[in-house]
Amino acid sequence: KYLAPEDGPILEGGCGNGQHVTALTHNGYRCIGVDYAPRTVLTINRTSPGLQVYLGDVRNLSFTSNYFMGYWSIGVIEHFWDGYEAIAQEMVRVIQPGGYLFLTFPYMSPFRKLKAKLGFYNRRSDFQGQPADFYQFALNHHAVIQKFQELGFQLVDTKSLDGLKGFKDEIGAFKPVLQKFYNYRGRSVLIRGSRKILTEMLAGFFGHAILLVLKRVNTL
Repeated sequence: KYLAPEDGPILEGGCGNGQHVTALTHNGYRCIGVDYAPRTVLTINRTSPGLQVYLGDVRNLSFTSNYFMGYWSIGVIEHFWDGYEAIAQEMVRVIQPGGYLFLTFPYMSPFRKLKAKLGFYNRRSDFQGQPADFYQFALNHHAVIQKFQELGFQLVDTKSLDGLKGFKDEIGAFKPVLQKFYNYRGRSVLIRGSRKILTEMLAGFFGHAILLVLKRVNTL
């Protein structure tokens, strides 16, 4: 919708198993992936040598400034206990003016905000550094948007994602049943279609994650 293959290279920062790099490459884009997990990168390089996937740190990328026309960040910035400031600085450095950032992360959906307001989440203020079991944050998307606007990006679009996951994870009584439905990998068109419809219907209020499409408009 926003970029054509001839517009320029795309980076996926934190590409994991490389499924998005694969999809973009097969559709004619020049896509480069970086990931911080040596074993994952080694596996991709062995099994899919035609993909450009390298070991790298999204907080300190090896690419020259203004190199990419697009940057995919799919569920990455929420995993850093100390915040995503360094990641954001690298994003603005490597994306060309006029280029696009496609950013997703778990967020405080309307339902999560309601639960927080009603006191359903445990609150702690006694952390002495990063907890051993820390995995990710649910971020305030308004604060994330403001941060990237300050860095010279313009918000182009937003979309709430994965309403079914947000619903099952936040309403525990339904999770045992819905988890099987959510994990279904069979061929039933009825089940797959129902899951897709529910995911879309529930996204507005129960969405697990949000997509921000941002365009770099200023040079720092």
